[in-house]
Amino acid sequence: MSKARIYGLDLMRAIAISLVLFAHGFELLIPEASIDWNRPCGFLGVELFFVLSGFLIGDILIKVFSKKEPGVRDLKQFWIRRWWRTLPNYFLFLFIYLGFHHLFRLGSIPDGLDLMPYFVFLQNGLSPHPGFYPIAWSLSIEEWFYLSFPILLGILYAIGFRRLRLFLLSAVVVIGLCLCVRIVLSGVADLSWGPWYRKMIFWRLDAIVFGVLAASFFRRYTEVLRQRRYMLLILGCLILSASLIPFWQEYVLHDTSGFFLKTVFFDLVSMSIAFMLPFFYHLKSNARSLYSRSIQGLSKISYSVYLSHWLFVLLFFRVTPLDPGPLSFIVFLGCTLVLSVIVYRFFERPTTRLREKWS
Repeated sequence: MSKARIYGLDLMRAIAISLVLFAHGFELLIPEASIDWNRPCGFLGVELFFVLSGFLIGDILIKVFSKKEPGVRDLKQFWIRRWWRTLPNYFLFLFIYLGFHHLFRLGSIPDGLDLMPYFVFLQNGLSPHPGFYPIAWSLSIEEWFYLSFPILLGILYAIGFRRLRLFLLSAVVVIGLCLCVRIVLSGVADLSWGPWYRKMIFWRLDAIVFGVLAASFFRRYTEVLRQRRYMLLILGCLILSASLIPFWQEYVLHDTSGFFLKTVFFDLVSMSIAFMLPFFYHLKSNARSLYSRSIQGLSKISYSVYLSHWLFVLLFFRVTPLDPGPLSFIVFLGCTLVLSVIVYRFFERPTTRLREKWS
C-alpha cells in the first residue's frame, strides 16, 4: 500500500470521528430524547477506528516480517515510530484534563498511585475505566495491541510460520482468546456491557486484529479484492445490519445485554467493517475539490479531535451549560475543531516528525 494518503481511508476516519462527535454532543442537539440514538453512533465510530488502525498497522507489520531476517531491532523501530505518533498527544491531553478538572473541581481527580495506570495504559486493564479522561479507554486497547501483537508475531515467526499463515495464526490466537474470555465472563458474572465487555483492554484486542487480517489479504489478493469490492461491501453491510438489530433491541431500547452482545457481536461488527475496506480503499475522488480537501483535513486532525472534544463536553454540560439546540451543537463542533487544528499544527505534527530522528 502506498504511503500517499488514500481518500477512502480518510473518508472512513472522517466518518468515525463524526459519529463520535455526534454521540457525545447528542444532548446538546436533541435534549431529553426518548431513545438514545447516540449509542450506536459512538459504538460504531470507535469500532471503525479500531479496524482502520489494525489495517494500517498490519501493513507496516507485514513489511517488517517480509524481511529476510526480521529481528528485535525492527520491532524496536516499529514501537518507536508508533509511540512518537500516539503518546505525545495522549500525555498532552492527560495533563490538560488534569488541569481542567482541578480548575473547575469536576469530581474526583486521580493523583499519586491512582494516576499511575494512565501512564502505562492500564486504567481499564482489570477494572472498568475511571470517570476521569474517559475517552482514553480505546487508546489503552490500541497501545497494548501495538505492544503485544508484534511480540506474538515474533514468537510464531521464530517457530517457523511465514507470510499469510503467520498473520492468520496470530489473528486466530488473539480472536480466540478474547472471545473465550468474554464467553467465560458472560457465564460466571453479571457484568454491565459497556464498561466491562466493550471497554476492557485484554478482551477487546480482537477488534484491531480484523484490520490486520484485512491488510494481510490485501497483500496477497489485491486484484481479487478490488474486483469483488462491491460484493464485499454489500456482505459487510448485511452482517453489520443483522448484528445491530439485537444491539438496538437490547442495549438501546432496554439497556440490557444478553449473551450475543457480550461475545460474538464484537467480532461480527469488526468483520463487517473489514469487508468494507476494499471498497473504501479503491474509492476515488477529485483531490482538488473542496469536499475531498475537507475530508482529508478532518482525517488529519481526527486524533486531536478525539482527544479534545471531551473538554467541551465537560465545559458545555457541566461548567457553563448551554441551552440545547442546533446552535449549541454547532458551537460545540466549532470549538472542538478550532482547538484540534491548533494542537495538530503546533504540537501533533511537529512531535510526529520527531520519530524520523529517533527511529
